[in-house]
Amino acid sequence: MSKLLEYRGYHAKIELSTEDKCFIGSVIDIDDSLNFFGDSYNEITEMFHRSIDDYLQMCKHFGKEPDKKYKGT
Repeated sequence: MSKLLEYRGYHAKIELSTEDKCFIGSVIDIDDSLNFFGDSYNEITEMFHRSIDDYLQMCKHFGKEPDKKYKGT
């Protein structure tokens, strides 16, 4: 199973790991690596939002321009 989530213009691919018995997510189409996991749909969605918010805050703190967002093309 795989699904794309969207938040603040960023997209993440979500997969179900039957081996680990959890959802694993990764933000796509940016050079930086953002990965997260959760035990439920609600938790993986919350962790995705938190990952993006933390990423944008970190970029601002260090004066780094965030990677461009996925445009669907």
